[in-house]
Order: sequence, then structure tokens, then C-alpha cells
Amino acid sequence: MGTYRPITESFFQTCMGAINIPEPEELDERTFMPSSRSVAFRREAIEAAGGYPEWLDIGEDMYVNHRWRELGVSMRLAREAVVLWPLRPTLAATWRQYFRYARGDAIAGMHPDRNALRFGVYSGALYAWGSKGAGRKLLALAGAAAYAAKPVRRAMSRFTQPNDKAKAAAAVPALMAVVDLAKMAGYVAGMTKRKP
Repeated sequence: MGTYRPITESFFQTCMGAINIPEPEELDERTFMPSSRSVAFRREAIEAAGGYPEWLDIGEDMYVNHRWRELGVSMRLAREAVVLWPLRPTLAATWRQYFRYARGDAIAGMHPDRNALRFGVYSGALYAWGSKGAGRKLLALAGAAAYAAKPVRRAMSRFTQPNDKAKAAAAVPALMAVVDLAKMAGYVAGMTKRKP
């Protein structure tokens, strides 16, 4: 399992890289799921997993990862095997990307707990924000700050100018919410096409 780093040419791409691409030293070999952009495997390993699912148009690498974990296949992390990956250049393209990822997850039956948690947390946050109690609002803000803390720290380390750091501190949580909304919409869309 190799790692990857974002190719960033804009403020937006640098923020998105901080949100979605952890530093290699942050990864845990026991839970990391590789991307096809940076992976090598033996023929017998892919055959044991049943190959890449041709019925799944996106997320097929994650589907294979889940099969390997279920089968107990040895999966080793090679932190030094780094692939550069270009990020989507616009918010609209990023929305489509994460919508499609989540749609594929739903079709393949992957990550139901993670997606249920996302729906629950956002529902709870909306309830708290719409309530009259200041305590609920503060709790929702504290939860949002904790959720965004690691990506914000990553963004801070990737920008050098104080002005960019300040803008990133505001942009990263907002972009995280957009990505989460795209994932929720994609998951709902995929549930209608779920493979039995």
C-alpha cells in the first residue's frame, strides 16, 4: 500500500488536499485502505478478492480493499512509495467526485456505519443550531471544531503566508461541510441502485 500527495496549484486545491490527504506518517497500516493510484499486489491476491468488480463504476479499489481485509490478506504500508495525484480544480468538480464516491459506496454496500454517523451528526447539528438553547449551539460548534482540527492543522502547515493560513482556517471547515453534503447526497442516490 503506497501513499500519495496532492498536486496543488491553487488555494482551493491546497485546502482540499489538507482535508482529504493525510501525511504518510499519520497512516496506520492496520486500518489504511489504499487507492489504486498507489498500490501493488500479487495476482493471487486480486483473484482471491474476485477481481475488480466490473459492475461498480467508481470505488472499485475500496471494494477490493474490503474483500482483502475480510480475507485476512497481508497488507503492508510502504510510506516511501509516494504517488503525486492531481486534485480537482473547482468546487463543482470536487462535489461530483465525492458524490460519485459515496454513490459507489452505497451501491456496493460499503461504509454504512460511517454514512449513518454522518447523517446523524449533521441532523443533530441542525437540531442544535435551530434550538433555543445556547448550550446545544456551543456543543455543536465544539464538535465541529474537533472534527475540523486535524485538516485545519494540515492546511496551516501547507501554507507559508499568515494571510493564507487565516483564510484556510475558515475555508477548510466550510469545504469539509460541502464534501460531507456531497457524500450524503451521493449515498442517498446510490441506495436506489444498490446491488443485491
